[in-house]
Amino acid sequence: MRNTSTLEASRNSRVTANKNISWRARFVKECLAKFQENRRSFMDQRRGLTTLEEKSLKERISNELETFFEQNTELNDFELVTGAQTRYITQGSAEWLEFCEHIEQEILAELKETTDHVHHHPELACPLCKECALRQKGNIVHCCCGFQVNTQSDSTGILYLKNGLEQTETSHRVTCDGSLEFRVDGMCGMGNMLVATCNRCKLYEVVI
Repeated sequence: MRNTSTLEASRNSRVTANKNISWRARFVKECLAKFQENRRSFMDQRRGLTTLEEKSLKERISNELETFFEQNTELNDFELVTGAQTRYITQGSAEWLEFCEHIEQEILAELKETTDHVHHHPELACPLCKECALRQKGNIVHCCCGFQVNTQSDSTGILYLKNGLEQTETSHRVTCDGSLEFRVDGMCGMGNMLVATCNRCKLYEVVI
């Protein structure tokens, strides 16, 4: 009789534990869904972010969530005691909410910083590949296609290059209806220079 009671109590404890584990799993899933929804909503409102930047953020979020799950979802080692289970689940829920809030604030701050950067550094398509957006690091304006040029300024680099391209194209249209091509040349040991050329009018002009 005693053995039967012990087995029954053990079975009930396991059922209770499984219920608590299922509850926590559902709670974690709901938190994650809400977090992702908030992130998507903010990202839908952001302006000026490129596909590469968005992909980079998504990969970072995915990696951080994966690390968190690996460190915090081992539920098989705690005691099967109701009080201990309750404390464990409550603590786990608080940790998860804190983690969600922390990551969300980090992402919002990073998106804001990127958006501010876009406003101060207007997006400009690479004059060589005409596909990727130019990026700036210090004095260097560069593109994923391999193009890079030193603008001699870390505050107006992309804007300076943008103005130079517009002026070159405007002045060229006045006298010629040919198409401009751009390339990087090393001139007289002066380093890489972005130049505009036209096969029709034989233009060769340094942009920057």
